[in-house]
Order: sequence, then structure tokens, then C-alpha cells
Amino acid sequence: MDDKLIRLFDGAMPKMMDYGTRLIGAILILVVGRFLINFALKIIQKGLRKAGLDDTLVEFSSNIVNVALMFLVLLMSANTIGFDTTSFLTVIGAAGLAIGLALKGSLDNVASGFMLIILRQIHVGHYIEVNGAEGFVETINIFNTILRTRDNKVNIIPNSTFTSSVVCNYSSKGILRAGLVFGISYEDDIPKAKEVIYSVLKNNPRVLTEPAPFAGVKEMNTSSIDFDVYAWVDIKDYWAVRWELTEVAKIELEAAGITIPFPQRDVHFYPHQDPLKLEQVSAEKPSASPGIEAT
Repeated sequence: MDDKLIRLFDGAMPKMMDYGTRLIGAILILVVGRFLINFALKIIQKGLRKAGLDDTLVEFSSNIVNVALMFLVLLMSANTIGFDTTSFLTVIGAAGLAIGLALKGSLDNVASGFMLIILRQIHVGHYIEVNGAEGFVETINIFNTILRTRDNKVNIIPNSTFTSSVVCNYSSKGILRAGLVFGISYEDDIPKAKEVIYSVLKNNPRVLTEPAPFAGVKEMNTSSIDFDVYAWVDIKDYWAVRWELTEVAKIELEAAGITIPFPQRDVHFYPHQDPLKLEQVSAEKPSASPGIEAT
């Protein structure tokens, strides 16, 4: 019995040694291949950046090269172990066709991702709005694009959405127009109010002089004369300038004696009538401050 086990072991030993050697070789191929891929990706990224390509294209190209090279490394590793890679590739091709038909939507995302990169409609760092979602573009992946909102939330948008929806890119031109509405009372001097508003615009160093800022009467509202105020600013200054202009304009208009109206209800009583049939008439009227009594 012992002799049979020894002979069986002696017969299996070469096969075990051969398989063990193949397995170790396959593992080495995976480890060394992963190291070489990372090294190659660094060189590729450095070369693309030196060629003047933006980070969006660099990252996207790196992802494609990474997937392709890793697939080759896996094939080499499988071939080393002893798998028939020829038949494996045939099976992969047939399976790929079936998977492609089943995952048509995902392939649409891949194709749309390529279109985003080729057409260069959006870039990493741009602030965009698409299909009701908005935020800063963080990464453009093969299947989706990652947006970071101003309050640090993450929106994951399928790439196909960009080719089937209207995309608003706030960053593509470098500057934006901040639009504000300021109201004054009907009793105030319009030219004087306009002068104060232009002064506020001029004194803000982040408001661009070209295109020139603008202030003009928008409409005669029910309780105020409304001004449309436009100020062109750099993208990074948009929200800060809006807040500053709103605050400073209120302070300066009031300092110049300009009234900033608000709706107030005046109630009129007619004491000569029967108290049970007291008529109440109300109307909207602008007032200088909340402390003014009803007339």
C-alpha cells in the first residue's frame, strides 16, 4: 500500500511542480504587469499634459489604456497557467456580442463619453447643469460623469444624458452676468437712485468694466419702481459679488435717502356706519419703514 502511494506521489510530483511553477509565473505576470502598467500610465499622462491636453482628456485616455493593458496582462497570466486563450477569446467575442446587445444603454454611455472627450464640450472644473442636476465636473469616466454640488454633494450622471439633454455650461466663457433687481418707492428720484446703483457697481473691484455694468428701470410694480441691475464677473466671483452688491446697495440707497419699499396694508374704518356692518377697505401701499402707522 505504501509502495502504491509512493509511486502515485512520484507520478503526481512533476505535474504538481509544473502547475506550481505555472501558477507562480502567472502571479508574477500579474504583479509585474500591474507595476509596468502604472509606470506606463504615468509616462502617458505626463506626455499628454506636455502636449497641452486638458485633464479631462488625460484622465479619460488613461482609463482606456489601463483597461486595455490590464486585459492583456490577464490573458498572458491565463496562458501561463495553461488556459487555451484562443478558444477563450472566441468565447469572449461571442459573449461580448451578446452582452453588447443586452447592455445597449451602457454602450451608449461609453459612446457618449467618447463624444464628450472628442467634442470637448465640458472639462474638469466646469460648472454645468444637465437634466436638472448641476455642479462642478470632477471626473468624466467611461460610463458616467461625476458632478460635485456647491454644498459638496455628488451627482452621478450617465454619459448618455449629455447627448440626449440640454447641457448648460456656466464656465465655458469664463465670465457670467450677475442679474439683480432693486426696488425704490414711487416718491423717490429715479436718476438719483440710478446714480447710487452705478456707484455701487463701480466701487466693487470684482465687477468687470468690460462688458460694462448696467442699471435701468425694469417695470413699475404694484408697490415699487424696479431696476434691473447687471454686473459681469469672473466665474469664481459670481456668488460673492451677488451677495456683496445686494448688501452694499441697500446700505448706500438708504444712506442717500432712497426708500426701499415693502408691501403694507392700510386699513380704513368708517365709524358712522353700523359697527356690525363695518366696511373695511384695504390696499397695497409702499412705506418707508415698518414703524409707520396706518392712515
